[in-house]
Amino acid sequence: DHLEKLPTDGIPKELLPFVASINRLLDRIGTMFDKQRRFVADAAHELRSPITALSVQAENLEHAGLSQDGRVRLDSLRTGIRRTAHLLEQLLALARYDSDASREMPLSAFDRIVKEVVADLLPAAQDRSIDLGFARIETASVRGEPAALAILVRNLIDNALRHTPAGGRVDLSLFRQSDAVILQVADTGPGILASEIDRIFEPFFRGSRSRGDGTGLGLSIVRRIAERCHGSIRLDNMRPPVGPSLSASVSFPAVSEPTPQE
Repeated sequence: DHLEKLPTDGIPKELLPFVASINRLLDRIGTMFDKQRRFVADAAHELRSPITALSVQAENLEHAGLSQDGRVRLDSLRTGIRRTAHLLEQLLALARYDSDASREMPLSAFDRIVKEVVADLLPAAQDRSIDLGFARIETASVRGEPAALAILVRNLIDNALRHTPAGGRVDLSLFRQSDAVILQVADTGPGILASEIDRIFEPFFRGSRSRGDGTGLGLSIVRRIAERCHGSIRLDNMRPPVGPSLSASVSFPAVSEPTPQE
């Protein structure tokens, strides 16, 4: 789970060459991962401009005198462009938050961030007749970059909306529990197969019950952001009458609320 070098203090002399070899191997692996992250970030960044240009051209075609068949093909083209653009944004986020997290995170009003993301996604939920709202919300602050926390919340809600059928429900809860701040997103979708729940955080793994045009990166990014903020995420399948079918719980270390002077 990490690439920290093995310590050499107190190691018998006979084992020092072996430990040195392992440390050199870890260095090479770390360099390979860095190159991979840079490649993904650079490729995704360079592809944003042509994808944006394609999107503009597709919008211009909307005003052209197209036949019915042409409009059907245009809708398919626009769907593909939107999916590609979303994939690029997720790849950029994955590369950004998969990097080293050694510096101190700022103190952010997490409840305000969650409310803003919910407000942004309410129209999409209403379009699908999904009841999106809060079951419980408390004032809470966590250590983390506001933009990263917003991506975490948006990916969780977007994933829940994508898998919840029309007329379903997505409930959010934000509260403090002991020394932790808990964010729960529960939906009435089909849940995740028990055999796949351990793999659901792998990049590009979508699961056999996946719906919509997701990229399979959303939950992977959520876990990386949570870990960067020294938190964790857990998914639980639930069954009626207990409640919704899937509950995603993200736990952050609780921090003291700042005084007005601070």
